[in-house]
Amino acid sequence: MEGFYYKLYIPVESEEHQEIILAMIADEEISAVEQDDSGLTIYHESAEVLDRAKSTAESLPFLDSELSIEQLPLENWNKKWEESFQPIIVGNFCGVRASFHEPLEEVKHEIIIDPELAFGTGHHETTYMMMQQMELLDFAGTKVFDFGCGTAILAILAHMLGAEDIYGIDYDEQAIKCAHDCIQLNDTDTIRLEACVITDTPVEQYDIILANINRQVLLDSAEELNKRLAPEGVLVLSGLLVEDEPIITERYDQVGFEKVSKINKGEWISLKMKHGRK
Repeated sequence: MEGFYYKLYIPVESEEHQEIILAMIADEEISAVEQDDSGLTIYHESAEVLDRAKSTAESLPFLDSELSIEQLPLENWNKKWEESFQPIIVGNFCGVRASFHEPLEEVKHEIIIDPELAFGTGHHETTYMMMQQMELLDFAGTKVFDFGCGTAILAILAHMLGAEDIYGIDYDEQAIKCAHDCIQLNDTDTIRLEACVITDTPVEQYDIILANINRQVLLDSAEELNKRLAPEGVLVLSGLLVEDEPIITERYDQVGFEKVSKINKGEWISLKMKHGRK
């Protein structure tokens, strides 16, 4: 594989401060993040994107060190991925592994993900919670919209749960390319994928909408999601910090949604919503 990738390391030990940084750079659609007790390591194929993330991080009062961006050959990233990726298990409901791992025999549904350049491995709390929420829904015969699909991990799980028609979008063309590879790995190639924004999609009615993105995109897209959710449908949101809940629930109430339930994992939340009485 030719070309380069870029890495930005941010030495910040506080989990709260790490989450603040992640929330502030969420609009950049960062390709991948490693998070541990010593700091954040952020990857992207664009040095310009990491330059903006670097400037954002350096402007924060709790960060007192200068940051630098490292250029890496793509093959180094792939090797690092294989060395660091560990399977994710969501109870006995589902598991996510790479193709070089042994099968996960203890779960009902096994997803194989080999992403090179995109989010969506299940490691992040928000993806994990989305899968937890999906366990409680009936997907049999449903029409599903995966908004901000990344590697299509949620769309793939929806297919395994019996969804009949699945459409996933992401504005990042590289994410969609990776998603196509992932649906082939999982024999779920009836999933439709497109690189676009929500306003470019037809206004169709979906029984279940899955939206694991970030606060600003969710705020901006509330009306569009309302148009696309079937009358008795369910909307599941994540990509949200605990402190995002009031502004999200207020905005979604304005356009006609009501909150059904919430789950937490660390500093992150996932909300399940349906149409209200408006």
